[in-house]
Amino acid sequence: MAAVTHTTEADGEIQVRANFTLNRHRRGGDIRSFSGEYRYRLRRENGALKIAERRAVLDAEELGHMGSVSFLL
Repeated sequence: MAAVTHTTEADGEIQVRANFTLNRHRRGGDIRSFSGEYRYRLRRENGALKIAERRAVLDAEELGHMGSVSFLL
């Protein structure tokens, strides 16, 4: 789930930020929640918006308690 929190436009690009929350469920295991912020750079091409860059910035405090590394796509 994500909610747009900030939008700016400069140099023909639109920058958008959105907070997100992600829950991971494992069979027979625990449920983990991740939170963070998506950062997008959008460009107009032929009248349509295209994603030039997307970053997912995770809340570092959430990862510190896990003791392992997870990749979220």
